Amino acid sequence: MLYRPTAVMGCKMYLVTHEQEYLDWAIKCYDYMLNVLQDKSDHLFYDNVRPNKDDPNLPGDIETNKYSYNSGQPLQAACLLYKITGEQKYLDEAYAIAEACHNKWFMPYRSKELSLSFNILAPGHAWFNTIMCRGFFELYSIDNDRKYVDDIEKSMLHAWSSSCHQSNNLLNDNDLRGGTSKDSWEILQQGALVELYAQLAVLERGNR
Repeated sequence: MLYRPTAVMGCKMYLVTHEQEYLDWAIKCYDYMLNVLQDKSDHLFYDNVRPNKDDPNLPGDIETNKYSYNSGQPLQAACLLYKITGEQKYLDEAYAIAEACHNKWFMPYRSKELSLSFNILAPGHAWFNTIMCRGFFELYSIDNDRKYVDDIEKSMLHAWSSSCHQSNNLLNDNDLRGGTSKDSWEILQQGALVELYAQLAVLERGNR
């Protein structure tokens, strides 16, 4: 579904150019996601919607699977729209989406390597989870609340310190808890995990 990345890109293009057309498209895409793709019972977003068979300009059947990136990009878009417009409704929705994402895609965990208990990123597609985490980082840039960022950071520190980190310096990309071995990796997944480390390093540098 292109509504998600278009909403985020529209906001970013507006911030660079201040051309109203980009913001208008971002808001249009964001509103469509809320009206058509969001599950109002939990604030998360469905995977996609097919065109209506009778009128392709109207939404048809909805694929109700929920993946972390499906909600992460609306979270990031809500944060960006709040930064641009200052309208509280966007920040309120961002908080609701963030909490819902945290509840669904993080799980309680005790790391013996870190001697810490925290909520670790749950097993799943590393690229999807990284896209979700972009939303958490965007929210942090607004409120400086490390509630979600701390769990991301501890997840990645644990991954590097545990058996998730292989002797070839690659990580088990679908389960950051470790405890399993692998003999093949995908560059897309490894690149996504590198992005998380880079984002955390930028935050750490900014806090010094």
